[in-house]
Amino acid sequence: MIKRHASFLASALVGLNLLISPSVQAEPLQRVVSAGANITEIIMALNAQQQLIAVDSTSELPGDMALPVVGYHRRLSAEGLLALSPDSIIGSDEMGPDSSIAQLQQAGIAVHKLNSQSTIESLQLRIKQLADLMGHPQQGEELQAQLNSQLNQLEQQAQTAKAANTLFFLSHDAKKLVAAGSDTTANSIMELAGAVNLAKPHINSYKPLSDEAILSMQPELLLFSQRSLEMLGGVDGVLSSFPVLAATPAGKNKAIFAIDGHALVGGLGLASIDEAVRLTQRLQ
Repeated sequence: MIKRHASFLASALVGLNLLISPSVQAEPLQRVVSAGANITEIIMALNAQQQLIAVDSTSELPGDMALPVVGYHRRLSAEGLLALSPDSIIGSDEMGPDSSIAQLQQAGIAVHKLNSQSTIESLQLRIKQLADLMGHPQQGEELQAQLNSQLNQLEQQAQTAKAANTLFFLSHDAKKLVAAGSDTTANSIMELAGAVNLAKPHINSYKPLSDEAILSMQPELLLFSQRSLEMLGGVDGVLSSFPVLAATPAGKNKAIFAIDGHALVGGLGLASIDEAVRLTQRLQ
């Protein structure tokens, strides 16, 4: 199992050395609205925060920085954005709705939709594109080097981690659960950390699992987004709300671990790598 995870990480590290050449911005963007936690964190890491004029509600800013919040990145208001006089809006390919995007483009605002995939290669591409758009190529190269170093350390930690059988859940209404299958950022975090995602062979994206399937999988560790865990009332709330989880090895041992929800938005991001490091430490 460790060899399988090591292979996954090795291929990811190879991707960091690929030359990716999106179209280069003629002039750096100066009045940028960032619509996505993943996008905002990279702009901050590039030391380009002075070019931000607003962010969406999923984005996190340092305590000493205050910017207007334009709402949720999937439900943007064109009128509210136009009032800020941006020269561009940058978000993931999940950004919308299409009607607002079309209205912004008709008003001459540049709209940049970057990928929301959950691979190391997609993260590297996003960093390169944002470094070009913001006019910070040197900072982009430095950030790639930092990411490369962090992934090397993560690979070493994952090789010594216990390959725990794991399930990741989200709950939007405190009544139903959806599990993370393949093609999700949660799955990438688990695999980078050295955990085994039991749902991966059975579902893709985020979908419900039957009680019978959960019991048959016998997870040793349960992961929840921080928001879902808090909404459900913590570990005890999860186990009382969903008796099927209480009947698993993870439930009996109260082995439940929270993942920062910001690390799950817009594809694999810098925060996702940080969460993989945290999870690996939990698995030691």
